[in-house]
Amino acid sequence: LRRLRVDHVDLLQIHDVDRETPIEDSWCEIQRLIGKGKVRWGGLSNHPVELVARAHALAPVTTCQEQLSLLAEPDDPRVLDFVREQGIGLLCWAPLASGFLTDDFSVDALEPDDFRRRSRLAGRGDEIQRHRSEARAQGRTLRRHAIAWVLDQPGVTAAIVGVRVTVSFTWSKPSKCTY
Repeated sequence: LRRLRVDHVDLLQIHDVDRETPIEDSWCEIQRLIGKGKVRWGGLSNHPVELVARAHALAPVTTCQEQLSLLAEPDDPRVLDFVREQGIGLLCWAPLASGFLTDDFSVDALEPDDFRRRSRLAGRGDEIQRHRSEARAQGRTLRRHAIAWVLDQPGVTAAIVGVRVTVSFTWSKPSKCTY
């Protein structure tokens, strides 16, 4: 916090599953930081529905960050229904599918070592072209079309398009977790 020159972090998310640590231990640590005022809200990123449910049973999960675009969904798509049912904020990463859903994107123009050359999305040119045509028919760029589609999905709170996102939530202090 000193290096960030802030007295608290608004949102602290656990990114990706730690197979060595039970989610209950990690989630209680987030709750301890919330209780100390160092963090306002806690979330999970790229966690299967079972782990989200276990954490949420201890204390409210404020956000889940998941991949969602016209070309991709979370590794565990069931998490989408769970967060909608529980009223958990859904932050969607890669709504532009790492650039594939932009009008000027070309795999051939990428540097030879760019990870997108090996992406499973690189072979979906026909589908991308179909989305591009749909966007044009609606008078939009593919970029706008892709972001609008993500934001139109039920329960979506935000689409993480770049390096910044501003989100506000209501949070209640947990009662089932000791920290």
